[in-house]
Amino acid sequence: MGGPAEGGTLATMGEHEATNPPAAPNDGEDADELLSPQNLATLRSLYTERGDEPEVRARLGAALFRHLCRGRASRDAELRRAHVAEIRALTEAHPDDEPLRGMLAMGLFNAIVDSRAEREAQGREGYLEDLRGLARTHADDEGLRRHLAMGLLNSATYAMEDGQREERDRILDELRTVVRAHASDESMLWHLANALLVAATDHEEQGRLDERDRLMQEIQELAIDFPPTQAGGDGAELP
Repeated sequence: MGGPAEGGTLATMGEHEATNPPAAPNDGEDADELLSPQNLATLRSLYTERGDEPEVRARLGAALFRHLCRGRASRDAELRRAHVAEIRALTEAHPDDEPLRGMLAMGLFNAIVDSRAEREAQGREGYLEDLRGLARTHADDEGLRRHLAMGLLNSATYAMEDGQREERDRILDELRTVVRAHASDESMLWHLANALLVAATDHEEQGRLDERDRLMQEIQELAIDFPPTQAGGDGAELP
């Protein structure tokens, strides 16, 4: 497969941004109220009394997730770790609660993004490892797999930006394994194609055109189309 048209360059879509917090589970509850420390304390007490009720767990999970994403925890590494640990404990106490697992996966992914913003590499790798474990334990959960793929895509991009290309390639291989185990899921294929395109762009910028073309060929073999709004007007010569 050839590279971009003469004079052109590859355009990448880059990593995913943080996931937006969910709406408040209770229709009568303002989502912003979930950020109130008093409300969080109340929900914790309510969970202690009525934790067997799915709605109570959902409200506490949503409040913790919102604090993690929009509260001080998004800028405070120690508080972020504490909120992630609390959501994890809540999920482990109710392993069959799929919505809670989804909140944990979203929270872990957002923690990866926020840790990157603060250059907290050790914490970021820990959150990615948590995502790996969650996806392994619940191998049939599509949402968890996709959040793992998102986390791997971002982590590969971060490694490349930091000049750690061997680490990027290691993560790319892991992403290939995860995605190709579920090759019928086009959204998973898209995450891999995106990561490959980011790496191909880097190879082009470094003058390694053979490596660029090899990755572009791999994208072509995935047999998917990038949405036009994501591929960019002057972007790569995609299949």
